[in-house]
Amino acid sequence: MRDKKIKVLFLSYSFPPSQAPAALRIYYWVKYLDKNIFRPFVITPIISDSSLGYSRDLSLIDNENNIKVIRTKYLSRGINKLIRQNNNLSLSKTNSSIKSKIIKIGRSLLVPDKGISWIPFFIPLFFESYNFFKNIDVVITSSPLLTNHLIMLFIKRFIRKVKWIADIRDLIYSGVEMSEMSNFSSKILKLIEQETITRADAVIFVTESMKHFYQKIYNLNKKFFVIYNGFDDAEFSLLGNLTPPENEINIFYAGSFYEGKRDPFPLLEALNFLANKNQLRKKVNILIAGNLSYNLLKNILRFDKKPIINVVYLGILDRKKTLETMKKSHFLWLIVPDDLSHSIGIPTKTFEYIASGRYILAFTPQFAEVSSLLKEMKIGEIFELKRDQTAINRNAYKLSEIFFNSKKIYNTSWVLKKPELDKFSRHAQTKQLEKIIMSIL
Repeated sequence: MRDKKIKVLFLSYSFPPSQAPAALRIYYWVKYLDKNIFRPFVITPIISDSSLGYSRDLSLIDNENNIKVIRTKYLSRGINKLIRQNNNLSLSKTNSSIKSKIIKIGRSLLVPDKGISWIPFFIPLFFESYNFFKNIDVVITSSPLLTNHLIMLFIKRFIRKVKWIADIRDLIYSGVEMSEMSNFSSKILKLIEQETITRADAVIFVTESMKHFYQKIYNLNKKFFVIYNGFDDAEFSLLGNLTPPENEINIFYAGSFYEGKRDPFPLLEALNFLANKNQLRKKVNILIAGNLSYNLLKNILRFDKKPIINVVYLGILDRKKTLETMKKSHFLWLIVPDDLSHSIGIPTKTFEYIASGRYILAFTPQFAEVSSLLKEMKIGEIFELKRDQTAINRNAYKLSEIFFNSKKIYNTSWVLKKPELDKFSRHAQTKQLEKIIMSIL
């Protein structure tokens, strides 16, 4: 008997056990897709590179619960090791300028991105399993990585009837600073953006700001949609009642600093100012989890001033430990750089910060969408990204006011009950995706 369920194929370079935001977005869609209506498939490399580590807590099991996960080979950890050389923590001092230049050249050759190493293994799979691909109803690709869209453009050459939903989480070409790219690279990115947006049957963006930005360029309003990143209610419900200590102040940062593009020093300078003025009444613990370079860590540790300021690098944590640390902290630290490609989006961890019920210290441009979100929900304070003395003084004053406001430290558990949080629930967001799928069939 023919399977009458709608067959949905997710093509993704990133998938669990990777903890990367790209992997989690696809993971939760697959997890919550209504299996009575849809038959989901995933094609992904065996274990793709993840600078944010791997987690055993993501309990989706391959080939069970009506989910078929096909894991292919990919070209190599050697390439991916090259990609993350400058990002991962290395406590040795071997990062010479010559080595950095070699790495930079190597990265520039991987166009559009490191996922290109997957294509030589995907193409044989496609031809070997052509009948499988021919019977797929909808393919969903998400970028970054752009290779996911590139593979779908390849599929479209052979199977034109298959519907395509392109999920765009970062700017591709338009609005992106191209000064460090070769002319060849920028042309490739422009072509992928144009082909993806014009040929996809539906395009999903992660913020309203991003959707409006692309609407002005392509004028394709009817097929543009927004599904924010979000949090999983089920994960937080399993954590129990975790609370931060009463005699200290914990500030937690989760994720990458992107080689300093997310600048940690405006917060550290403000705390240093308060310490020097003897205005910190409690010990402040700066807890950092994620990947960062040796040089950046060394500079951050300059602000370790025990017993008043204690900087602790926790390394790369799995998801459960990360969420637990959020709940055990008084404040959660968010950084959004002052440029269009960052301010037009909202970092994925923002929604998990919100779900944890802890107050957010956001170093972000006032015009960024995340600033509007935090102001609207009244769950965070916006700080300046500048590092001149005037900005340091203003940031320090704000911190001092917040630190000694017990309501902001201990009384934010009400956040999860807010009805406006529904659109950030992974389960509710998958319902949005289901509507988009049905609208293009």
